[in-house]
Amino acid sequence: MNTIETTKINNSMKSLKRRNAIFVYGFLAWPVFQWLVFWVYPNIGMIVDSFFRDSVVAGKIFVGFENYEVIFKGFLGQQAGSLFTVRMLTNTFSLIPLTICINMVLMIIFAYALYKKVLLHGFFKIVLFLPSVLSAVVLCLCFKMSLDPDVGLIGAFIKAIGLGGDGTAGNMGIFPVGGFLGNDETVWGSILVFNVWTGVSGQLIYFNSAMARLPASVFESAELDGATEMQQFFKLCIPLIFPTINTLIISTVAGCLSWMMPALLLAGSNPNASSIGLVITQIVKSDSKNTVVCAFGVLVSIVGTVVVLTLHKLLDKYGQEVEY
Repeated sequence: MNTIETTKINNSMKSLKRRNAIFVYGFLAWPVFQWLVFWVYPNIGMIVDSFFRDSVVAGKIFVGFENYEVIFKGFLGQQAGSLFTVRMLTNTFSLIPLTICINMVLMIIFAYALYKKVLLHGFFKIVLFLPSVLSAVVLCLCFKMSLDPDVGLIGAFIKAIGLGGDGTAGNMGIFPVGGFLGNDETVWGSILVFNVWTGVSGQLIYFNSAMARLPASVFESAELDGATEMQQFFKLCIPLIFPTINTLIISTVAGCLSWMMPALLLAGSNPNASSIGLVITQIVKSDSKNTVVCAFGVLVSIVGTVVVLTLHKLLDKYGQEVEY
């Protein structure tokens, strides 16, 4: 091969690499632009604004850590009427064990039953997927109606088994004053029940997809070796789909920090049903220039990052992951 031909081949290869680079970076340009505009810029602005306060007369005034002091005073109960309460934190972080230890466990069990094609698995697939395709507003409305002692299905069941009293003001049985969602002592427990009811379908599709890719030959070999369904589930299925479990646990924990819609729709502004996401929404809605919420957002980001990274490290260290 002469020098001219070699040069042509090199030029052709360089041109091909250039076109491939333009193609790849062209597709990456838009998501990078979105990341810069909708993540980097707002977060940098939030950090900066957390040290300032808006004034009608003087505009932005540097206040140092004063906004952070307001938040901690609220947590310590030193500021009357503050939305930053310990109850808000306990409510939010109670969602994490509920979602992981109850909802996710149920979803994995249901997904495995569908994977094994149990009796009426087609019917159960529709029933389990149904809540995930309905609007949160519709689900909240159905749940509120079901708890009604007069017209609700759950309320009627409680009455039917003799726990609802006779319906008079002095004899309401287990129905609290104001109803389950209107009573300060039962409102958050009722919301947790709602989360279990609607949460067992949200991520079912991911577990179904993960199990659909499992090699059938592995389970067939296990059956021939005498492995029970319980052994196949814990020693084969769980390790094989652990990467999916790991990813969904991390995303679930991150999602709990911004959770707010059911609390807003079911309990309104009841402080006993507040959450981190709901408090941020309420503050921004009432005063969009309130920079205290920026300081709170910085604190939530720090705590959330620490929790997510720690959990991710623990899952990688102690979890079982199998390549197939």
